[in-house]
Amino acid sequence: MQAWLLVALLALALLAATLALLRARKDARASAGSVAVTQHELERLQNLSAFTADWQWEQDAELRFTRFFGGTISRHKVPVEHLLGYRRWEIPGLICDADEMARHRRTLEAHEAYYDFEYGVQTPSGDFRWYVSSGKPEFDAQGRFTGYFGYARDETRRKLAERAVRASERRLADVIDALPVALVVLDAEGQVQLWNLAAQRLFGVRREDIIGRSASRDMRDTIAAAMGEHLLHAAEPTAQMPRSEEIRCETVRGQAMWLHTLSVALHDETGAFSGTIRVVQDITARRNADDKARREHTDLDEAQRIAALGSLRWVPGTQLAHCSSQLLALLDLPPGEVDQPIRRVLHQISRASRHELFEQWQALQNGGLSMEARCEVRHRSGRHLLVRGHIESGSGNDQLLRVTATDVSELEQARAAAAGARQLFEALFEHSPVALSLTDMQRTTLVKVNSAWRRLFGLSSDDVEGHTSLDLGIWCNLDERQEVIRRIETDGRVDRMQVHGQPRNGPPIIVEMSGTTLNSEGRHLLLTSVIDITAQRMLQRRVESMNEELEARVERRSEQLRAKHAELGLAMQQLVQAEKLAALGGLVAGVAHELNSPLGNTLTLASSLRERVRLFAQSLEEGSLRKSSLTQFTEDSAEMAALIERSARRASELMANFKQVAADQTSERRRRFDLKETVEGVVAALRPRLAHVAQTLTLEIPPEIEFDSYPGPLEQIVTNFINNALLHAFDDRNEGHMTLRAQLIDPDHVRIVFEDDGNGMSEDTARRAFEPFFSTRVGAGGTGLGLYIVRNLVEGRLGGQLTLDSAPGQGTRLTVDLPRLAPADQTTPA
Repeated sequence: MQAWLLVALLALALLAATLALLRARKDARASAGSVAVTQHELERLQNLSAFTADWQWEQDAELRFTRFFGGTISRHKVPVEHLLGYRRWEIPGLICDADEMARHRRTLEAHEAYYDFEYGVQTPSGDFRWYVSSGKPEFDAQGRFTGYFGYARDETRRKLAERAVRASERRLADVIDALPVALVVLDAEGQVQLWNLAAQRLFGVRREDIIGRSASRDMRDTIAAAMGEHLLHAAEPTAQMPRSEEIRCETVRGQAMWLHTLSVALHDETGAFSGTIRVVQDITARRNADDKARREHTDLDEAQRIAALGSLRWVPGTQLAHCSSQLLALLDLPPGEVDQPIRRVLHQISRASRHELFEQWQALQNGGLSMEARCEVRHRSGRHLLVRGHIESGSGNDQLLRVTATDVSELEQARAAAAGARQLFEALFEHSPVALSLTDMQRTTLVKVNSAWRRLFGLSSDDVEGHTSLDLGIWCNLDERQEVIRRIETDGRVDRMQVHGQPRNGPPIIVEMSGTTLNSEGRHLLLTSVIDITAQRMLQRRVESMNEELEARVERRSEQLRAKHAELGLAMQQLVQAEKLAALGGLVAGVAHELNSPLGNTLTLASSLRERVRLFAQSLEEGSLRKSSLTQFTEDSAEMAALIERSARRASELMANFKQVAADQTSERRRRFDLKETVEGVVAALRPRLAHVAQTLTLEIPPEIEFDSYPGPLEQIVTNFINNALLHAFDDRNEGHMTLRAQLIDPDHVRIVFEDDGNGMSEDTARRAFEPFFSTRVGAGGTGLGLYIVRNLVEGRLGGQLTLDSAPGQGTRLTVDLPRLAPADQTTPA
């Protein structure tokens, strides 16, 4: 027999043995009427799981190996330490097909489970090892990926074992005969090659009667036709996975039985189909028990579905809980798998509800008879469950917790809606600005009044509740009370009825009363609103009396307004003139400050010259005058005279410039003038102020631009531009620049542009910049008339146009388009 066939037979035989043991134990429990798994059996299953793989491994969230553990590593000294800290595709000395590793890497990065991935590694010692790995992703309670956990086996030993298996073929036959499950092997033609003792006992057919025979021969005398049809047919040659099925058949003795078969197709080295291995186990007892349990479970599930009632059975301390299908639906868990980890079940409960559930469970453990809690399911539907449970004594010393869960979502929603509506009503009722009251119609007593009602009548809640309105003495006219009662009894309501009320402290009031009846929790109530209209009625009377005087008062008011308007126009003209004079005053102060230096120098030099002349005369009188002294005196006198002349000329120029500017601004006379000379004269007059600020001014005005216009308004415009920028644009900044430039648009028009790189204006400020008395620096030097005067001068006296462009942080640009020949007979508007 070939080595690979023997290996497959051994693996399948061990698998079948395990299945047989598990099914035998399950059959035993089914026959005993219990489906619970003991702790001892769980430990044996866990030990069996530990022996089915060479070792276990763990990876972190970065897919790096962090841990290897398992008996095989220490027993066989498998060198896996060199894998720690590496991702599988980063392992040094990796031997694997690149496409296979790429597919495997995509699986890992997608956090999906995988099985039996094989790869090779050259260890640091130079040996070659082959591993087969299977893994499953793990997630924390919040669903975040935390890494992989899996099993691995060393395939290097398997390859060595293939040679050892050839020497073990004889022993294998004994092992196969010792297997507790039936094992049948067919060759490619369907002839029986192997029929172990378990098969002989199960079917009652000796191996001598079946070995070498096939289903194509007449088997009716040996094996029943139904059994032979399922037992002796060959596996599908192209099948890659074992085929498992359960069949119902009859033995040669005519007994009905259920069999579980596991069929595997065998292939030789060339891939050609070479035979079939089939493992057969009698599951009649288990199947009968399962059918009975399934019928009972179906009936129970249907009853629970109809009643919307889910159930759970859990042995405290174990990991799995048995859940009904209705409970899985209530918890939004996938249907089908009724044995769920208890942690997964609890995870479906919201954190706050889970805390209440734990408190109930602790109370139950401390001797309570039962538990009851309302839980909210962690799902977008927000389902609410009423959970009840109690503990029963199980097998041995085990306790069994039985829990039922009922969907009370609609009830909870109704209760929440009712509570919310009640709270909303209470809030609206209490905080309503209208005085409201609720009266019990059967007892005619007040049930509730709001704060506005209490304030209106000067009463407290303790004074009101449980008393009638008649007891409280709030009616001035009892006939009005009887009329209100009559309307309510007749129509069920009263609308805006005017009655008279009496507060506890204060004069009577006139109120407008409205009310309607309603039923609440079996009580017949009257909801009334009371509005104090005393002031309104008084106002109506006053309005009626005032209407008689209205026309006269309107006429008098109109006359006063006309007078005020005239006064306002005059005041506006005076303010504009004052603003102009203020600018001129600033100009005078600057010129005076500027004159101080040349006049002071002249005075000092004249004093020095007079002293020199006195000393010279004294030397001449004493006869001690020498030629060198005379020469020194003449030189000093000439130098002082030159300095005096220069200072006097500077003062004369300043005075001439100031006289020209002052004359222009005060008289506003029309004349021919050069634009550059006029602007430079204004800037020269403003130089004392510019010398004390951090900002600079640049003039870009070409020469020989001549105007026949009014230089005074133009000088006023330039002055206001500069002063307005220094006041508003820079906010005490240590830098800044202003530019004043001019250019010819055409032979008859000139464009003057003043711009700064200051703060700029918001949209609202720019829109209102030319309004009179609008200023962002009121109280800090701003009058709000600077740009207003500029616009009036440009568009009035000078006949031009003014535009403003500005944005926050982008500076400000003022553009003035002027005709070189000013229009005649233009006056400045007020």
